Amino acid sequence: MRALLYLAATVLVIGLAYWAYNENYATQAQLKRVDQMQRQIASLRERLGVLHAEWAYLNRPARLRDLVQLNDPSLHLIPISGGQFRAVKEIAYPRVNPRDVTAPVDLSAALPPDPLGLPTRARGAVPVKVGPDDTGRTDAGRIDVSGVGSVFGDKEGLP
Repeated sequence: MRALLYLAATVLVIGLAYWAYNENYATQAQLKRVDQMQRQIASLRERLGVLHAEWAYLNRPARLRDLVQLNDPSLHLIPISGGQFRAVKEIAYPRVNPRDVTAPVDLSAALPPDPLGLPTRARGAVPVKVGPDDTGRTDAGRIDVSGVGSVFGDKEGLP
């Protein structure tokens, strides 16, 4: 019995040693991968800094002014001045005229034909009347379904 216990302990120790060996090399591989990624990130950040410097160099006001003067005959460019800008409140936005929503709207005509041939009313389309709300405004879009039956023709379940 003792020999079996010693054999099992030896096999367990060998198995754990093998597992630890594999984990050690897997960890080292991941650490190498992390170092490689950090080097790649550093090189990309350096490249980004170079690109920012190039962008700043190409957008120097003196250089842009010279380019405008050089291409003025063909492009007809003018220098930018502060008088060319306006406040947002001075912009003339197009006005939208709200439509009159007090008239009844029948939505059944907008539905596609039913493949089973059921009548429109049986499919759940009911005429809807849109009217003013309690304040008298008509743009609130309150739907008045009083007097309209359910899809089965009765008035149960409606407010």
